[in-house]
Amino acid sequence: YNNISDKGMEYFSLCSFLNNLTYLDLDNNNISYRGIQYFSKCDFLKNLYSLGLHKNTICDKGMEYFSKCDFLKNLSHLNLSNNNFSDKGIEYFSECNFLKNLSFLNIENNHLSKETLEQFIINNKTNIPKLSTFRY
Repeated sequence: YNNISDKGMEYFSLCSFLNNLTYLDLDNNNISYRGIQYFSKCDFLKNLYSLGLHKNTICDKGMEYFSKCDFLKNLSHLNLSNNNFSDKGIEYFSECNFLKNLSFLNIENNHLSKETLEQFIINNKTNIPKLSTFRY
């Protein structure tokens, strides 16, 4: 826990010298949709394969920004558990263009209905072909 806030993410988005970063753990912080909006501009993170965003305050609007992170094409491990997004947020996430290499996804403890989760699983068998671990 580093108490990284949206302001911290604004500064992080300017750190293009981190272009070789492959693992980023932002778990247990204070990142909301504004922080994810800054993160969505971090196209220098194209080598990232693991991203932890567990226990933040990412809401549906944050998931909308996250879905635009096309630079995350190498991402294989993603933890979005214990945030604040709902069915609408997972709909945005379903529209991501960078899910092809994802093998681990954790979206536990968000505000998702059983129906939406079932639909997500059905719709994403082709979008996330390498997914081997899915926690919901």
